[in-house]
Amino acid sequence: EFNLATQEDDHTLRELLASIPMQGNIELAFAREPSYFGASGVDGEFVQVVAARDKNAQKIIGMGSRAIRNCYIDGHVTGTGYLSALRLLPEYRGKAAILARGYRFFRELHEDRRARFYLTTIAADNERAIEVLVSQRAGIRVYFYMGRY
Repeated sequence: EFNLATQEDDHTLRELLASIPMQGNIELAFAREPSYFGASGVDGEFVQVVAARDKNAQKIIGMGSRAIRNCYIDGHVTGTGYLSALRLLPEYRGKAAILARGYRFFRELHEDRRARFYLTTIAADNERAIEVLVSQRAGIRVYFYMGRY
């Protein structure tokens, strides 16, 4: 099941984020110590963390963050979304339904219309993430390549 994580999930989110590094020539693990939610303000003024839970195992198996920050776009203050911290335990990968259901949950959250559009950053050599996110499989919205930084 998918729902919004709470402060009670903070420790588990930190463990999950730190234990699943971004893949590539260099593996990079992110840590948000001592508090996941305390550090989430760097992503935006409004942050929601989605938790994917295996009800049978009674544990969080994946996560993703939706953050909104007001930015100037064409001279107007515009809510801009940032989807990040997408992680899924290795033993649950390859199950397209999980990713598709997670993105459907993000779409439901988007119904609040806080953001006009969303950005996601992916390490340039994280080929697996790029392949999955730009494939348009499993009902994932289209990602457009905007450049490198």
